[in-house]
Amino acid sequence: MKEKFLTSRILKVSAMFILIVTTFHIKAQNYSVQKIHDVQKFDLNGTTRSDFGFGDNRTYLAVELPPNTKEWYYSFSAVQHDNNQTLNLFPQLANLFDKTGTSSLVIESIIVPEGNIRANLVVTDFENAMAFNKEQAYRYWPSSSRENYTQGIVKVTAITTGTVYICMQNTNPLDGMTLSIEVSALVGDKTEQEQAWEDIGEAFGDLIVGIKENKQAKVDAKKRENEWMNYWNTGWVLFENKEYEQSIIYSQKAQEISNHPGLCFNIGIAKWANNSTDCLPDYLEGLNMMYDFETQEQAIAVLESALKDFRDSEEKIDGFKRNIPAYLILENKLKEIKEIKNWKKKE
Repeated sequence: MKEKFLTSRILKVSAMFILIVTTFHIKAQNYSVQKIHDVQKFDLNGTTRSDFGFGDNRTYLAVELPPNTKEWYYSFSAVQHDNNQTLNLFPQLANLFDKTGTSSLVIESIIVPEGNIRANLVVTDFENAMAFNKEQAYRYWPSSSRENYTQGIVKVTAITTGTVYICMQNTNPLDGMTLSIEVSALVGDKTEQEQAWEDIGEAFGDLIVGIKENKQAKVDAKKRENEWMNYWNTGWVLFENKEYEQSIIYSQKAQEISNHPGLCFNIGIAKWANNSTDCLPDYLEGLNMMYDFETQEQAIAVLESALKDFRDSEEKIDGFKRNIPAYLILENKLKEIKEIKNWKKKE
């Protein structure tokens, strides 16, 4: 009967808690405009030059949304030749909204410098951004994206938490472009739940503190995860741009937060591409962690990706040849893992 008694007490406490919450006046939320990215410029080649290995015609920008984001905006302009234009999104948004988050003007009143070449901008998550960058099938939020636009201002409400990615593409066969983009968000000073906590009073003080600490721990963990992913992604983008020393530095920054076999392999191939023969230990370190994965499929995917990186680099980087010992031990480990009948994570 203890379980039933406990449930009854919880229901009574919950009812009392709801009564107190609804009795108190909840203070109005205040909003402010926060700048996420100042003007970022990306030089994108035409598709034909990109296909022949002369630069890229696509890239992406990570957008880490602040807690309590109500909505966020990005403005962009694509030109054939960079004219040092300024988007001025942040000051225009700041003048648009008052502290209640309402506006007497429409978003179309924001001025965006005129572009003269068409671009695609796609808003999606990390996994699909990576697929986009590799020219694979991907999913995205259509209402937050723009295709065949020269310039524009986009309001995003479909996704307002975590880290999202704006993927950019030059679809023109011959003409290169400079794509300028700026990002800002309309952010509240607290969540609705936090407002209620603030008005409840001392009776539930300990409970409130516990909930806030747990919430902050989750926020901190998510921020750390986003930082880790951004270091990892930046390291790989630098590798693709043949900036190998910087690629190693950013991958090592990700390792300092949390190591992963994929990071070890990224560092190894960057060292090898940078004319270092001391890359085998990095591959061995990664292989020693393969049984830390929850599933056999995860381990197989990471190994296949590392092998593919060698093959792709041979095609895209002049003079690059795979490291034979590293390639062979990756192949052997992949064969070994595929033959396992009952996968068990190493404790």
